[in-house]
Amino acid sequence: MKKLVIILYLITTLIPAWAQSKPAPVVSYPTKFTVAKDGSGNFMTIQEAVNSFRDHSQERVTLYVKNGIYAEKLVIPSWKPNIHIIGESREGVIITGNDYSGKAYPTGTKDATGKTQFSTYTSYTVLVDAPDIVIENLTIENAAGRVGQAVALHVEGDRFVCKIVS
Repeated sequence: MKKLVIILYLITTLIPAWAQSKPAPVVSYPTKFTVAKDGSGNFMTIQEAVNSFRDHSQERVTLYVKNGIYAEKLVIPSWKPNIHIIGESREGVIITGNDYSGKAYPTGTKDATGKTQFSTYTSYTVLVDAPDIVIENLTIENAAGRVGQAVALHVEGDRFVCKIVS
C-alpha cells in the first residue's frame, strides 16, 4: 500500500511538471505584403492578397498597394480581421467597379437569394465585413454612372478606419 501511495504521488507531481516544461513552439507568419499590377509585388490583385491572409488573425497584416487601376470587386470577409491597406498614392491607386442596382449578374447567374440582378446592397465595389480594418491613401469608386443606385464602399465590420481616401 505504501508503494502505491508513493507511485501515485510521483505520478501526480512529476508528470504535470514534465508536461508543462516544454514551451509551445512559436510560429511566425509574414505580416507585410505588396500588391502590384505589374507583378513586382507578392500579388497582382488586392483580393488575391486578402484571400491569402490567415483567417481570424490576431496580428495586424499590412498590405501595400502600388499605383494602378484595380478593377475588382473587393470583399474583406468577417474572418479576415486586422488588415491595414495602404495605397502608394490616393490619386494613383484606384479600386474601381461598375455594378449598380438593376444590373444583371454576369452570365445569367443568381445570388444566394435567387435574384438575377444586383441590388443597391450588392452593387458595392469594396465590401468590408471584418472588424479592425484600416484603408488608407487610395481611391474607391463605383464608375457605373447615372444608371441607378451604386455603392463604392459598403462597411459592415466594427472599428473601421478610413484615412486619406477619396
